Amino acid sequence: MTTPNDTTNRWTTLLQQSLGDQFNIIPEGLNGRTCIQDTTCHFEEGEYDFNGRKHLPAIVHSHKPLDVIVLALGTNDTKVRFHNTATEIMFSIKILIRDLQKMTNIGRWDAVEGKMANLRPPKLVVMSLPTIHHVGPISEMYGLPTDVTTLAQETNRLLEATCHELGVTFVSIEHVGISSVDGLHFDVEHMATLAATVETAIRSSLHHTA
Repeated sequence: MTTPNDTTNRWTTLLQQSLGDQFNIIPEGLNGRTCIQDTTCHFEEGEYDFNGRKHLPAIVHSHKPLDVIVLALGTNDTKVRFHNTATEIMFSIKILIRDLQKMTNIGRWDAVEGKMANLRPPKLVVMSLPTIHHVGPISEMYGLPTDVTTLAQETNRLLEATCHELGVTFVSIEHVGISSVDGLHFDVEHMATLAATVETAIRSSLHHTA
């Protein structure tokens, strides 16, 4: 497995390069982050809380105004210690989508006759879970169940329908290759495909007026 030791080959960097200077990509990743699960049990030995919902408002408001928000959570929620079903993971992501939809003053204001008017809320793009695989002891170290591939696939099927229901863009990344070493993370050689897939979804969301 090859992993980037700097930001040069990360998918968010490649996404920025492809979108160009008109866009400003703001990565907000955290190892082990869950959707709504309270947990400090991880390799970091309790140094921080992984509950994404708790951090979401501060993260969003610290970077406003925003045109697009890409939500990429759910993978860590498949871990054995959470005992989540596909339906429970889908509902966890749905909670975050609704939280984002309810947030005020995080989008961009249009100027009308020199005054701020017509607030445009950010578009939401929700990424599917990747095609996670259980590959043996290292997967057990990460806490993945043996049926994690099926769990992720079922979650994605439910999540796609939920995104359609809520009027947000769903983007499947199930075709993007996953490391054969740990079955969980993206190798450097997969980053360009991931970036291109997300770029298409972002551009589509910005052209969608509904």
